Amino acid sequence: MTRAPPSTRVVVPQLGTTRSFRMTSARPNEAPAWHVTRIANACVLLRLHDALIMTDPWFTDSPYFTENAALPVAKLPALHAILGGHWAKDHWDIESLRDYEHKATTKVCTAEEHMAKKARRVGFSQSRRLPWGEQIDLTARVRLMAIPDHTFVGRVTSNYALISEDLR
Repeated sequence: MTRAPPSTRVVVPQLGTTRSFRMTSARPNEAPAWHVTRIANACVLLRLHDALIMTDPWFTDSPYFTENAALPVAKLPALHAILGGHWAKDHWDIESLRDYEHKATTKVCTAEEHMAKKARRVGFSQSRRLPWGEQIDLTARVRLMAIPDHTFVGRVTSNYALISEDLR
């Protein structure tokens, strides 16, 4: 069994609540550099320094995916970015964010252009496809880079790297 290094703390509450993983700082009196909170399915909130990012938005009740989101859209904080790794419905339900109040200031980065268009139709004006290898600044301390995953039957899947001066 592999144990987590002593600098990590894992919290796994009962189903229906958020699940968190927080890296503690190696420097005394410094806030943790990153924090992960699972919402549902592959939808997570990632905090890296001063950036707050959400992956694979999923807030929809469905007979096929019965897990309820641990946080309602109305309680989402202002995000720096929303990432769409691929087009599958349970990973890209951008319509469920129609009532998200910070659409004008949140960047949306997607694997395919049709995903970005869908986000723009919902009201995310800063929506674009981020091609593999390209990088954008999310904050003064954090950059986002699209990393190749695969293409299958003409559909693209992307991974993403969050980069800062001391973490990647």
